Amino acid sequence: MNRFYACVAAGVLLFVVLSCGLANKLTGADKLTKTEEFWSDVPQMDGMTPSELELPLAVKLLMRTVLNNLWRFNKEGEDKTPASGDWAAYQTSGTPADVQSFYTNDRMSSFGNWDTEKKSTCIEGKDKGVEGVICVFKKTVDANDVGLAIIAMPDEKNKTNIFFIRVDVPQDEKNKK
Repeated sequence: MNRFYACVAAGVLLFVVLSCGLANKLTGADKLTKTEEFWSDVPQMDGMTPSELELPLAVKLLMRTVLNNLWRFNKEGEDKTPASGDWAAYQTSGTPADVQSFYTNDRMSSFGNWDTEKKSTCIEGKDKGVEGVICVFKKTVDANDVGLAIIAMPDEKNKTNIFFIRVDVPQDEKNKK
């Protein structure tokens, strides 16, 4: 009987190892890497600490779709290189609303030269049945369009998980003329 359980355990372990590799393929983990360094053009909230959390699977799948398909908007003869990006996870004792209040258009523009918008670039998820906030910012640096998404979601421990996702898309030389 012990041999049976050992075989089942080995089978489950093999399945998990193979599934992790499959999950990385499906989620585009090779084009979206976790960074340990916080970007110099993004302000840090007081009380925000690094977290070992992984991006939620739904976010990974969405980012894989975005990163692998942005080049499709380029015209024939333009750069068809898929975009790349990196992300960081943090935690705070504040709420998602505190994150939204901190990452305002004015602060992002003055701190990191992010493009200014008249209206807030943050959306609350409560209207959509999801707790949390997502804020989106963009700018052009050298020959890259840079996008930043900040996703703040409460967890069950009365903390807020904050995911920062940064995507760099090379501009085509023809588009800059």
